[in-house]
Amino acid sequence: CAIADEVSKVHAICVKCGQLASFSHRTVKNDKQVLLGETAQYEPLCRECYQRALQEDREKS
Repeated sequence: CAIADEVSKVHAICVKCGQLASFSHRTVKNDKQVLLGETAQYEPLCRECYQRALQEDREKS
């Protein structure tokens, strides 16, 4: 059990709408589970934009 005096949640800004981003969306097709060090291949998105991006990805496949 972890114990902390403070918790600081850090969020990026959604590149689509400017809201707080809690998700990282992969912008390239790659079968690897995680692409370490490849920051240009991910974009921060809020929940709504992330869901929309996933739907667009499904439609492309």
